[in-house]
Amino acid sequence: MLRRPAVGLLRCSRRQCPLLARQLSSAQLAHALRPFYFVVHPDLFHQYPDFKNVNEGSLQFLQAHLDKLLNSKRVAPSTVTFYVRDVEQKGNRAQAAPAPVQIALAPDLKRTVRTVLEQCRLPTTYLDSLPAGQSARPARPRRPTHPLDDLFAEMGAEPEAPPQRPEMTLFTWLARTGGETRRRAAASARTRAEIGRLRAALVSRLHLSAMEWRCGWGAEHFRGCLRSFDTLVNHHPDVSELLRDKTVVFGNESGVSLDGHLILNSGEVITNWISVIRRCADDKLYLQKVPHLQRALSRHLRDIQVVHRKFQPITMVTSYEQQLRRLVTSMGDFWGSHGYPRSWPDKLSHLQLVVESESGPLFLSPMGQIIAPSSCPPSLLVRYITDCMVEAEQKLEEYTRLSHDESAVTAECAAALGLRRLEKQDNILPQQMLACCRRMLAHRHRLAPVLTDWRISVAHYYAVDGDGACTLPWDWLD
Repeated sequence: MLRRPAVGLLRCSRRQCPLLARQLSSAQLAHALRPFYFVVHPDLFHQYPDFKNVNEGSLQFLQAHLDKLLNSKRVAPSTVTFYVRDVEQKGNRAQAAPAPVQIALAPDLKRTVRTVLEQCRLPTTYLDSLPAGQSARPARPRRPTHPLDDLFAEMGAEPEAPPQRPEMTLFTWLARTGGETRRRAAASARTRAEIGRLRAALVSRLHLSAMEWRCGWGAEHFRGCLRSFDTLVNHHPDVSELLRDKTVVFGNESGVSLDGHLILNSGEVITNWISVIRRCADDKLYLQKVPHLQRALSRHLRDIQVVHRKFQPITMVTSYEQQLRRLVTSMGDFWGSHGYPRSWPDKLSHLQLVVESESGPLFLSPMGQIIAPSSCPPSLLVRYITDCMVEAEQKLEEYTRLSHDESAVTAECAAALGLRRLEKQDNILPQQMLACCRRMLAHRHRLAPVLTDWRISVAHYYAVDGDGACTLPWDWLD
């Protein structure tokens, strides 16, 4: 007689145990928890040192728990405590102490993230927009049987496929989240108006070219940076002349960018900003060297255009100068002992080359740019240019044509729907943005009454941030 083995002696593979499968990628996890970090980050609790210490320890514990789940390791259910800043309060914030919240951490990644957000009264819109039941390997559907049958993998049973949630349409999502979006936009209107006043006053007073926000945080964080910057120039008037005619950008790094902009890390203190401002003159020396190095690399590759990647993150000029110098040196040594391929034309000025970090992939971008790491062996780079130059030229021509159409259709769509802002994330191609805008124009009579005065970013998912700006997937369903 066949006996079922004891449960404690069974071993489950990742495919056989759904709880051990990754349900979110690391990027999705970071995006989903972003509003949570904004209300529990220890830097927000300088007024309450004890609460700050608790949150620091709890964040470390939570991160270790999530890392294990991301790596499909077993974890035991546990509880962690956070002090949460009340984001609903405005004028009375200083008087109300943060409240402690106990959060139960489950042995399941997506359920843990949902619990964290719900216990802190934060929206789960982005989490809900992700497909249900993501796993490292899709399971084969079968008819539901005994609840313990999944444990008997040795007898050939396959785990039951998770139920599939119907795909959400744009109009369903708008009906579900439209009220919350408008409420958040109204709540942040005063903050955004103050940002406009502070920015205009600082630009005029310091004779700046512009002030930009290139950081992932919301409007309140931007306002705090502007206030801190105003304090800096009030207490250190000597930096005013150093800032004249510059573009100041609040980002995630500090230094001078390839565009010559002064980048200030939004998470640093004023004293660090002062040091960055005072040494920007030294960084300008690197900026002056970059064109010479680009021309040298271009000559080594028959006048190929050495450019920057479209929509690339902020790049510090000191790092880029070192990367260029490394590739120029290696290419110069290569041509000393090798000649040009016979198949190459006299000029490669119709192609574009982008030099990036020291290590990384060598590939052709969707825009037709050849992306090369500075450590790329010259022989490999020459061979790759030979193989892909025809495709690169075609993609460049297509991108140039579509970009012109994209600008016109985007402006038309924004005007027809009465949008305050319509933009796209960097990973959205022109053809995807065109398809999205044209479909929105086709449904303008249904969308215009709902989306008037909205700020919309086109991406691959649905989301509403704390300031009431919303993100829509380019391939939304109607």
